[in-house]
Amino acid sequence: MSKINSLYRKSLKKLTLLVILVVAIAVVTGCGSLFFGGGGGGTNGTGGPVLTPAGVVLFALLFPFGNPEFLAWRSSFLSPWTVLNTVGSTVNIEVEDSFDYVVICPPKNGMRYAYYGETTVGETNDATFDCDPTSDKTEYKISGNIDSALSLGFYFGRNFRTNGHFAGSGAYEYTAEIDNDSTTTGDFLIQAFTFGSWHYRVSRDVDISMNPKIDYIPDPGDSGETFSSDASSLVGMPGYLGLNVKFQATNLKVLFYEDDMHSTATFDRIPHKQSDPDDIYAIWAAKEVILPLGIQKSKIYQMYTNPDNLVFDKFAADLPEIGISSSSDFSLKVEYKAAYQHGLTGQNDTLVRVRAEKADIRWNMSVTANRLSGPLSLTFPVLDGLSGYDSAWNPAPEDVKRVTHYISNGDVSKLNNRFSNDTDASYNNYLLSTVQIKF
Repeated sequence: MSKINSLYRKSLKKLTLLVILVVAIAVVTGCGSLFFGGGGGGTNGTGGPVLTPAGVVLFALLFPFGNPEFLAWRSSFLSPWTVLNTVGSTVNIEVEDSFDYVVICPPKNGMRYAYYGETTVGETNDATFDCDPTSDKTEYKISGNIDSALSLGFYFGRNFRTNGHFAGSGAYEYTAEIDNDSTTTGDFLIQAFTFGSWHYRVSRDVDISMNPKIDYIPDPGDSGETFSSDASSLVGMPGYLGLNVKFQATNLKVLFYEDDMHSTATFDRIPHKQSDPDDIYAIWAAKEVILPLGIQKSKIYQMYTNPDNLVFDKFAADLPEIGISSSSDFSLKVEYKAAYQHGLTGQNDTLVRVRAEKADIRWNMSVTANRLSGPLSLTFPVLDGLSGYDSAWNPAPEDVKRVTHYISNGDVSKLNNRFSNDTDASYNNYLLSTVQIKF
């Protein structure tokens, strides 16, 4: 399974390298995960080529770990819905302009994960969903010996990261539980404090299913290299939470620093000899304030393969008032009461996500950039009467938990790849801002 998943991830990564995050989303790991990618073309689910008429583009719905319980799409807001029966892991639909889709995965641990999307041709060519109803996991062990003077932290994998601290040198052993649908291969980071500074060692493409033994003797050349970030114009702002740094490699995300409140903060980079061109550093500033419509959290991300001196000087503007309603014509409508002006030079609106949740179903709804003309309006349709659809699944106004607005200096396909478990150097010098309202 791990080899199949690894091959799948590698081929999917190649597909997602489009023009150019989030995320997330996306692969967004965990049950019911979703991400958009690049690509195109494909097969008809039987392995044969797909031929499309002129002006028609294939949009691929990918289900690598199991089929959905319900799947439907429509070609425009006024078109009728078409219910699809999935066969195999790929379902291709022929689209020409704007289109919407609904995916509902079977329950997993008592919770269904459901998706509703409003998008257009050219913004993304595929969407992948984890609809595996099982949650089987396997235990593996990582062990070795660390020769460090004071302490260490070791990290492997996004889903089973740990941060251990040991006094002095000695042996370590860690048991990791990994979902059977997840890849077991990734990069492994050891972080040890010795010789008066933090040292880093990255082991690449470690297969944890082999129960690896990884020893580390710190070398002076493994000492972290510094870079700095200037947030002087943000310090003192109401609700300011400080700067954060996350290191991201293949199947590995490690939070290096959190909530640094200094005007000028100095952080570590992995030493050059340990780095890989696809390593990414996500550095972000955050603030959180209470507004009449809910708790608003704003973030500014800068993503670099080799950060140096970064400046954070402005958050996106507050979101306008948000209206949430329902009627006989729609199950749920989420709309801005006024057009949103984010006020960030060189960045564009790219995506809005709406999260709604009942006791047994969680909805992830999204509207992509080309459907964001004027004030936002996401309208979840009335699907009652469609074959296989249960009206109890309908999201209601009281189910809405959060609305997140994404702004970036790239295109929406790259924004969605931001949430992927993989990384690639095309993220370098990439900016992302988010404004989120929690209800």
